[in-house]
Amino acid sequence: AQIKRLKEQEDIRELLFIVEQYIGKTLSGSDVNTVIYIHNGLGFSPDLVEYLVEYCVTNNHTSLRYIEKVALAWHAQGITSINDAKEAAAIRSKRTIAVTRAFGLSDRNLTPIELDFINRWYDDYGFDAVIVEEACKRTILTMSKPNFSYTDGILRKWKNNNLHTLEDLKNFDAGYRAKITVPAGNKTNVTKSTNK
Repeated sequence: AQIKRLKEQEDIRELLFIVEQYIGKTLSGSDVNTVIYIHNGLGFSPDLVEYLVEYCVTNNHTSLRYIEKVALAWHAQGITSINDAKEAAAIRSKRTIAVTRAFGLSDRNLTPIELDFINRWYDDYGFDAVIVEEACKRTILTMSKPNFSYTDGILRKWKNNNLHTLEDLKNFDAGYRAKITVPAGNKTNVTKSTNK
């Protein structure tokens, strides 16, 4: 009954019409509930809901489930206006460009799981684009293909060793190579095996 009452409001009817135009189909009952939840439950203004849908559709996502996930993420980040959303999108874009360039993924959109990895590298681990890009390059050199889990392992190791600049990495790598290189004077006599 509450949904029915809301659908009778002029601004809600207009909002639902706009969403239908963006996603290119008539909204189902659950789709309508999702849009109303984003508007009323999360407190998004009609303009912000419209921008949200436009943003998702522009990135080739027309599913209302996906749109709701983005809305929940924006709500958690405290995004309450179109300007907030644009700023967050610009930051996210800079982050993802470094990774997609290093991994050579210009031909497709990143999945939500891949975006979670990227956000972790910047927000939780505290790395900048230079270090993230370096970890991606090392992943490609080792794995010969993009592997977000492997890159996450590299960055977690760097975080645990407090390595946050290229200079830190250079010194760490030099120390690692020194450990595994046996000095020339310390070679022991090794008997060759004749077992072929």
